[in-house]
Formats: sequence, C-alpha cells, structure tokens
Amino acid sequence: MKGGREELEAWINEHQPSLIIIDTLVHIKPKRRSDNGYEADYAALGPLQELAGEYGIAILVIHHLRKMNSDDPLDMVSGSTGLTGAVDTVLVLDRKSHGTTLYGRGREMDDIDITLELDDCLWHILGDSDEIKISTERKAIVELLRNETIAMGPKSIAEALNQPQDNIRQLLSSMVTDGDLRKQGRGKYVLP
Repeated sequence: MKGGREELEAWINEHQPSLIIIDTLVHIKPKRRSDNGYEADYAALGPLQELAGEYGIAILVIHHLRKMNSDDPLDMVSGSTGLTGAVDTVLVLDRKSHGTTLYGRGREMDDIDITLELDDCLWHILGDSDEIKISTERKAIVELLRNETIAMGPKSIAEALNQPQDNIRQLLSSMVTDGDLRKQGRGKYVLP
C-alpha cells in the first residue's frame, strides 16, 4: 500500500466514515518484494488493520478464494496465511451443495457458519450450515423415496445421491427415529 495509507488517512479525516470497502485486494497490494509470501501478504494488510484500529472504523477488503475446497474455510483464501493472520476478522462467502455459506472467524467474535439465501437483492439467514445441510440431505432422501416404487437400502440411496454410504446409513437411522421414514424388511426404507 505504498503511499496509499496517507491518502486513505486524509480521506478518513475529511469524511469520517464508519466503513470503508476496498474491492479488491489486488488493487492495493504492493508488488511482492520478499521471497517470503507470508511476510508480503501480512505487510499488505497490516497497515489497513492498524488504520482501522486507530480510527475505530471497519475496513472491509474483498479478496478471492482458491479453486480447491478445504475443510477449513480459511485455507480457501487465496494467498498465504499472512492474509488471514494480519486482520481482525475473516469472512468467507462460498457456494456449497446446500446453498451459500458465510463462515467467519475473528479475534473479537464467535465463529459463525451460516447458510444464506439471496432474494430480491437482500441476503436472508436460513440457519446454521450443519443443520441446513442435514435438512437438505433429508429432503433429497425423501424426494428419492417418493419417486421410487420399491423400498431402497442405504447402498442404493447413497449411490443415487452420490453420498458416502456410512453417512447415509446414519442419516437413515435418525430419520426412522424422527418418524421421517419407516424401515421395511431388512435394511430397506420407505416413506411412512
């Protein structure tokens, strides 16, 4: 952010904003001068983090995700861990099979992992991502069995839904307990 901090600070003093959005990081990130990617990435966001703290404002920097998925959403942020380490809060907006998720982790907040829906240009929170995912999987099983004329076993259901068989087996058991399904014969399931 060579020279940009001073200009941004002057603008903050003149306009007194509570939020600044920078779209995207690549527009303010200096060319890499170090062989250490972590140091270069940390140095790119460190001055903004300091500026936000000094003025008590939020500075939101838009950045992109890597193409590969990860169990930890922060690992999906493109670049080194210096980017996520330099800031107070990281939010990751991502599309999953069960919808759009917003994951957040920060120094002064509890972790969030929620599923959102965009409707008429407004985001609506649908709920906790794990609960929504299970609900989506349950709906898929019910829909599959609704369209079948015979009872199905866990292996057939898992193959039809392209899901791991062990996960489906556990979910089927829960669905029987909850009254969503009925077990028919040995290891076959139907709608109640």
